Amino acid sequence: GYDDFVEGFRPAKAAAGLGGGGVVYELQQRHFLQFAEKAKKDLENNYVLVIDELNRGDVARIFGELLTYLELDYREKDFTLAISGEVTKLPKNLILLATANPFDRSVTDLDDALLRRFVVIMLEPDKAFLQRYLTDAGVEARVVTRTLRLFDLLNENFPSGFGHTSFLRVETIEDLADVWEGRVQLGLQRTM
Repeated sequence: GYDDFVEGFRPAKAAAGLGGGGVVYELQQRHFLQFAEKAKKDLENNYVLVIDELNRGDVARIFGELLTYLELDYREKDFTLAISGEVTKLPKNLILLATANPFDRSVTDLDDALLRRFVVIMLEPDKAFLQRYLTDAGVEARVVTRTLRLFDLLNENFPSGFGHTSFLRVETIEDLADVWEGRVQLGLQRTM
């Protein structure tokens, strides 16, 4: 949530004079604002924040008013934080990279208002990358051939494709069987 990512109250040990060392709650900058502060102090360098699987959270609730100020047109413009009421701004050298799986049905969709704030790059399942990766890793040619054949079959039959990352640890036929049993079978049953 916003209180974990932007700013929020955190428990802290009270000073001895304030009730014998109990707990008090202090308003603190959280991960995003701490990172933005580092970027502000070093404008000569870019600071890249990577968020994996952005759409697994309620993006509007996590970012709050920051959503508007992520846009490059609004960088370096003052805005007020929701909890502290402090005025701040986001520097232009703060880069946000986020991954999202648009085909994951268990999470919320990314709405147009959010998508327009980002450059969207689609990364399709990549057979050439997979072949090069396995070959460079020294995987036996017959295992590479079988892995690529399964990869092709899956991508012909899954409506949204089947990513190459499931196959990156394949070194033997047994590993390929493990991918089949542990990752592929359930997905195939769900599509039928």
